[in-house]
Amino acid sequence: MAIAAVLGAIGAAVGIASTISGGISKSKSLDLQEQQLELQRQQLELQKESYYDNLTSSYYDYMSLLTDAETNYYSAQTSINQGLEDIASNQYYLKRWSDEYDSQMSSALSTTEQAWREAASALGNTEAIAGASGRAGSVNLISRGQDQAIRGLTGGSLNYSLGGQLGAYVGGTAQDLLAERTTAIGSIGIQQQAINTYRETMASLRESMISLQNTTKGIKDTLAKNDRHV
Repeated sequence: MAIAAVLGAIGAAVGIASTISGGISKSKSLDLQEQQLELQRQQLELQKESYYDNLTSSYYDYMSLLTDAETNYYSAQTSINQGLEDIASNQYYLKRWSDEYDSQMSSALSTTEQAWREAASALGNTEAIAGASGRAGSVNLISRGQDQAIRGLTGGSLNYSLGGQLGAYVGGTAQDLLAERTTAIGSIGIQQQAINTYRETMASLRESMISLQNTTKGIKDTLAKNDRHV
């Protein structure tokens, strides 16, 4: 074979070998790229799954907040209803207070007068017994004690008067009734302030509930589009 032909054959063989080697190298590069793409796809899939897992978790967190807001909202409404009932009850009491005052003061006066009559009667009986029995000494000691008891009731007089213990009793009754009236008026004011606060709280909770409802609905719809259901 001529040298030129041999060299041509060798050159062709080398070219073919180079082409084959290049093809093999390119194939390996393509395989590597494919593996890298597959790895990226898997990573993206994992990221996607993680994203929707976090979104699902957020959905339940928001639902929990919504439940708390609804509970507080209805609790505030219950407190308002109770406050309105208390106000109505105190207003009814104040409407009747004047009659209640007159009734209890009349009863207190009757009680003091009855106490004075019983003490005065006991003193009169003691003096009668002393005169009839002639045992003035010992009976007079009892009489003096009863005399002092009456004066203690009336504040110094043997006649009925609202001094001493009797006056203190009547005055205490009046003070108690006035204190109850003051308490009722104060309670109405406190309840009205509380109701205003509860209403402001409910308005704020209502806004939060609407926002949470919209947020949870949006998350639920997004999950549903990706075959996630909550």
